[in-house]
Parts: sequence; structure tokens; C-alpha cells
Amino acid sequence: MTKALLDKKVKAARKLQATQKPIRTVSKAKLHVKLLYRNAAAMFLADAKECPVAAKGILGCYGIHRIGTEVHHIRGRLGKLLLDERYWLAVSAEGHRWIHDHPEEAREHGWLCEKGDWNKQV
Repeated sequence: MTKALLDKKVKAARKLQATQKPIRTVSKAKLHVKLLYRNAAAMFLADAKECPVAAKGILGCYGIHRIGTEVHHIRGRLGKLLLDERYWLAVSAEGHRWIHDHPEEAREHGWLCEKGDWNKQV
């Protein structure tokens, strides 16, 4: 292939690339759901009280009050569960980590659903 022909193909490819729109990483519908969730979670956390994990003294921090700053999804986030506030729990970052690191104990306290119920809507 000659240099002139190669340059012509490269130029054509660059021109095509400049006119093409990038592929969406998130669909419009999913973006809408994400915005709804972000707003609902902010409202939920604005009314949040103390983290229940910290309040039980499980984190080893008796006397230290931690406000819930993250939304823990007790039953998962699939489909409609993402926006179902019945299964939300406001927890601190440390409490959230503890729940996922100790699932059996978290189930005893009601902070995590039973095995087999994860991402299943009731």
C-alpha cells in the first residue's frame, strides 16, 4: 500500500470518527432511575438517625454516636427494590462494611434478608 493511499484512509477514518456520536454508557431510562434514587436517598438520609450497628455497640465504639450516612439495601437493589424505601437502612460507613462482612450476625439483627431472598421482591 502506498503512503498516499494510507494517508487518504487515515484521513477518512479520522473524519468519520469526528462526526460519530459516542455510544451511551448508561441508557436514558437507567439515568432517570439513578437520578430518582439519588434524590430519594438524599431525602432518606436527611431524616436519618444514629447508625443501628454503632448504637448496638457492635463496632466497639460505646458512647460514640454515628449518624447514618449511607443507604444499606436490606433485600438488594435489583429492579424495583432500588427505590423501595421499606428495605432501606441508614448506616454509617463502618456499620455498612460490618453488615456485609458479618452476614449471619446481621441477619439475626434484621439488617440483612434471609438466604434465598436477596434481590427478590415481595
